[in-house]
Amino acid sequence: MAVLIGLLLPSFAGFTFAYAGADDLAGRWTVTWSNTSRNAMSLASKNGRFSGAYDNDDKESCTVTGNFLASNRHLALQIACPKWDIRMQGTASKDSKTIRGSYQA
Repeated sequence: MAVLIGLLLPSFAGFTFAYAGADDLAGRWTVTWSNTSRNAMSLASKNGRFSGAYDNDDKESCTVTGNFLASNRHLALQIACPKWDIRMQGTASKDSKTIRGSYQA
């Protein structure tokens, strides 16, 4: 198991966890892995659940599903690609700009 360095949201106006819900996390993200590689991911929210897309290293679009628990700012995602899948979990930082956590492939 390796550590997920962070999910970065470089420019999403109005992003905050003070009133956080899954809707507040919808948008474009950059996933930065422990080997410093980066991949784009988009999240949409409906009824407290996430759906979206992750672009893997082969530029294939992978499905993303997950949820967010506002009380402790914990995020859990599953990414399913053509040749692999991964489960990610993490907690949002106090400044609400990153989510740090781990993953299982």
